[in-house]
Amino acid sequence: AARGRARERERAPERAAERARGGARERTRPRPPERRRPGPSAKRRAADQRLLRQRVFVFVTVTLLVALGITLAQGCQGPL
Repeated sequence: AARGRARERERAPERAAERARGGARERTRPRPPERRRPGPSAKRRAADQRLLRQRVFVFVTVTLLVALGITLAQGCQGPL
């Protein structure tokens, strides 16, 4: 039994070097899953999309109203 332990001590540096190179993966613990930051919930994503749609709608509506106002203002000047 003493010889077996002595051999294990002699081989310990070899095994450490072997593991560092990626070989002999015996008795290794599985890696814990990586921790990720929680993303936005589905409810929040839906609210963000709804808000974006509303903003686009308002932007298009205001742009069209401004264009219509400019057109009317030019048309009211009469012929030059």
